[in-house]
Amino acid sequence: MSGALFLSTDPLLAQDKAIPLPLTFNEVSKGEVLAIPSGDDIFVRVSDLEAGVTGSVWRRLLTFGRLRSGARRQVNGVEFISLRSLAPYIAYKFDEASLVLAITAAPELLASTRLDVESGPPRGIIYSKDSSTFLNYSLSSAPHQRLTGFGELGNSVAGNLLLNSFSRATSGDFVRLLSSYTIDERQSLRRWTVGDASTTTDLLGASALIGGVTVARNFNLDPYFVRYPPLNFRGTALTPSRIEVYVNGALVSQQEVQPGPFELRNIPVSAGAGNAQIVVRDVFGREQVAGQPYYYSTQVLAQGISEYVYSAGFVRNNFGSTSFDYGDPALLAFHRVGVTEDFTAGGRLEASRNLLSGGPTMSQRTRFGDFDLAVAFSEDRGRSGEAGQFGYHYLARRVSFGGFTRAFSRQYGNLSMRREADRPLLDSNVFVTLLTSRASFTALWNSTKMRDQANFDRMSLLTNVPIGRRTSLFLSVGSVNEGSRRKPQVFAGF
Repeated sequence: MSGALFLSTDPLLAQDKAIPLPLTFNEVSKGEVLAIPSGDDIFVRVSDLEAGVTGSVWRRLLTFGRLRSGARRQVNGVEFISLRSLAPYIAYKFDEASLVLAITAAPELLASTRLDVESGPPRGIIYSKDSSTFLNYSLSSAPHQRLTGFGELGNSVAGNLLLNSFSRATSGDFVRLLSSYTIDERQSLRRWTVGDASTTTDLLGASALIGGVTVARNFNLDPYFVRYPPLNFRGTALTPSRIEVYVNGALVSQQEVQPGPFELRNIPVSAGAGNAQIVVRDVFGREQVAGQPYYYSTQVLAQGISEYVYSAGFVRNNFGSTSFDYGDPALLAFHRVGVTEDFTAGGRLEASRNLLSGGPTMSQRTRFGDFDLAVAFSEDRGRSGEAGQFGYHYLARRVSFGGFTRAFSRQYGNLSMRREADRPLLDSNVFVTLLTSRASFTALWNSTKMRDQANFDRMSLLTNVPIGRRTSLFLSVGSVNEGSRRKPQVFAGF
């Protein structure tokens, strides 16, 4: 574009020529703009400025009111605006030697960039729903014994699975194991099971095999889904920049960003305490380094994420020895949700004939580790019972420790532990792990006080020493006390 002289009643601009100048916007080339240098100010054609900067910057300038109050001039019907009037949101520099106009926008004007560091599913991934039929089996025999075996027959139709499994015992009898029809809803991470389904809740609840209808959240349907609170980082790049992400000293990601605020989401880290380091390197090679210590928890859910299981049907009894031994109708429900990124709350309910059991659960993440708490109450055949559980653990690269304690009253009951069954009145577990460059060491202590049977406690010291690239030595030394008899235990293996 050649220079042109614009006549105007404005004496300031009438003396100057409008000339085309190459424009860089936060060090990004944006072509040419028509400008009129005037002393220590530069007037730029409004239409060029609007086209040269990003639309989001232009809208934000309008929001801040600078374009309304900025010094505008009309030259031969063309509108120009003073760059000096846009301060402090816009800074500029005119290089008279190279005739380049460089504009730098304040960070709050620039569009924000959000980058997912952890790779998601590959583009064009296809989840096959082809129909198929399969048969798996296993046979075994021993001298003077009948042939035993296990088998399962399945048929997949449109991504849904019809499955039957069976076994043959040494008595020669065939026993039906599991029969179910499974429907997966991948988009909502939900699985429906019609038939036999194994259901579990929390440490105070039941683990039961229910014949009926079960619906549960299944995160395995999408292996790329992040259910735990992610590690994120926010920063600002004033020029096109390269971002390097290090976790505990290891490079895990490299990203290119345009000028403006940015957010790195889902930085891949392992559970426990660690440190992330973010290096922002601009086009001039200048570096900004920021460290972010973290504690990544797998005990709490990300805010708004829920997991659940609801099952209604009949409790399966004597599984593995009988084919159709179903007991009383039963309902089992467990649900928890991430209230915040640090706190997850939930509850459990179990009901059957003459049984009602349930209570709240909660998990809290802190910079010092994870805390878990659950309480429960039951009414089983007219007898009331209570139970409680508290847990804490802290994981780090070198030292980890934690434990839990569960307590059950003598009459507490749930679907898999009715009040007449024996139970631990007090069950405690503590561990400490030390990891060095040459070996790992773990100390374990477990104590169980039973209602009917003998008490039990165990102390162990375990070590794992790598020997070569593919071999390691595992050694365990400890003692077990059952009742009043304490026995030493030693185990070694490669």
